[in-house]
Amino acid sequence: HRGGPRAGPRVCLRSLHGSSLVDVSRRWCPECAYGAGEAESGDGVHCCEARLLDGDGQPAHAVAPGAELALELSLEFTEAMRDLSFSFVVRRATDGLVAYDGNYGTDELGLGAIEAGSRLRLTFPHRANLTRGQYAYEVGMFDRVQSRRRLWARGAAGVRIDEQRTYAGVADLDLRATAAVENPAELVLA
Repeated sequence: HRGGPRAGPRVCLRSLHGSSLVDVSRRWCPECAYGAGEAESGDGVHCCEARLLDGDGQPAHAVAPGAELALELSLEFTEAMRDLSFSFVVRRATDGLVAYDGNYGTDELGLGAIEAGSRLRLTFPHRANLTRGQYAYEVGMFDRVQSRRRLWARGAAGVRIDEQRTYAGVADLDLRATAAVENPAELVLA
């Protein structure tokens, strides 16, 4: 879906077949993904690029459960900041269910103060232990000094997980099954 009653360009997750490089100034289609919030300039920071890559560094469009992925962001700072928390959220695109929500602080990433005019390449390598479906990525940045959100990039990237084992849920447990007949002599055939 493109366009619609709202002003401004929007991107439907279903139409991202050929690209995982998402123009973060666009909105996700409200019929297909959770919300239609903008992933654009925040307060003192601008997300100028977001890419979802597979384990070979190629754009990820559709992958199997357990695939190695990396969400890469390029953030441009217009203000000096320190003591930040970066949020990494994955939602099932069809209903907005949170499949994962984790945070990393600048201290954990070995970052000190970030000067105005700096560009930060932020990478979140992860394993997509998800069941079949479409998933949308969100990234946020919270200023712990001023106790306020500086950026929320809803719809930073999207991916489709392809598999045919599961019926419902979001977690891929890498389930395996085995079967063995313990006493073949006692089998009675009718």
